[in-house]
Amino acid sequence: WRAPARERLALRDCSLVVPTCNRGTEVERLLDTLLAITDPPAEVVIVDGDPARNLEARLRAWVAQATAPFALVYVAGPRELTRRRNAGVDISAHDF
Repeated sequence: WRAPARERLALRDCSLVVPTCNRGTEVERLLDTLLAITDPPAEVVIVDGDPARNLEARLRAWVAQATAPFALVYVAGPRELTRRRNAGVDISAHDF
């Protein structure tokens, strides 16, 4: 799924790809940090390798309360790190 940016984008041609597995707290901390910087990417692609998909609910809650200057993309990805990286690059809409 994709949540659009709610504010003007700083780096319109940039995507940040985050392959992750069982790192919900760290991902939320990263997103909060991106809210505080003056030049965030236009898009953040989270590729989740956890079969339980616990991160998805946390990200939906984060999107509901945040006014993000970037689009947030969540992808239920494969367990292997390299495949998660590749999936994120394939899905991203911008350079990374």
